[in-house]
Amino acid sequence: LPLLTTGAGQAHMMVRGVAGRSDATAVAATTLDAVAERVAPTHVKIDVEGFEGDVLKGAVATLRRDRPVVFLELHCAMLRELGEDPAECLAVLRACGYSRIEMDGEAAGDAAILGSHIANLICRSA
Repeated sequence: LPLLTTGAGQAHMMVRGVAGRSDATAVAATTLDAVAERVAPTHVKIDVEGFEGDVLKGAVATLRRDRPVVFLELHCAMLRELGEDPAECLAVLRACGYSRIEMDGEAAGDAAILGSHIANLICRSA
């Protein structure tokens, strides 16, 4: 992943179009599934500024097998700006057995979650 070495405003470190930039460096990335082969997580915190879908897709085996509690900061507006559908994140969670989703401590339906700019979610399996 191309990340800034100099820091960035509002903590967004991921950059696109790094050609000619001296303040970007390549950082190795892996999936949660690869890490979880060594350590089975009980809790997972996902706060990745619009890349939630990528993280969840790289965690499907772990979510299905280990069923960790997932703390997810879902950036609905940012996902849409990147051409992604935040509803797909909820679909991945549900396909992995996560049927109890809370937003700000309350049970929440898709309309409330997807209508939020940023939704802070706690996701649990049935």
